[in-house]
Amino acid sequence: MVAPLIHRLAVYRCYRVEENPASVAKTHNRGAFRDHRMQAPMPVIFYIDDSRDDLFYLEYIRKKERVSVDLFCFATAEAALAALEDRSAERAALPDVLIADLYMPLDSGLALIARLRAQDRFKTMRLCVCSGSDAEEDRQRALVAGADSYLQKPLDFAAILHPKTSR
Repeated sequence: MVAPLIHRLAVYRCYRVEENPASVAKTHNRGAFRDHRMQAPMPVIFYIDDSRDDLFYLEYIRKKERVSVDLFCFATAEAALAALEDRSAERAALPDVLIADLYMPLDSGLALIARLRAQDRFKTMRLCVCSGSDAEEDRQRALVAGADSYLQKPLDFAAILHPKTSR
């Protein structure tokens, strides 16, 4: 069993960088840390990036801006897929947004987006590709693969939670 890299409570939510995708579905109770005054559930975001610096940066921004989201970070597409399968098997809510890095060594964000778009059960999930690249070709490739939007790094939660339509 691989332990999470980070496990901390912040703004009534649990943030984890997961290497063990099964723990996302099995140990995360969506309402466990919610402030009793809050009415609506917080958005669930899956972020897949092979760069630990980018994973930590997004958490830093989340804390600095006091954004209330359930943020789950994965270092590989396979770990994120396994977590999605576990959540689906346990009938847990799917993420509201999945963001995949364009360039990853084992499986690109484009391949992950295409795999998810091919399955009906993920049709309603908002899928985004992110990259430090501002090349129009990269943006077009992401949209052709099935991404709802292309986000340029560094990421910010305004763009994630309230995107401009890219399609």
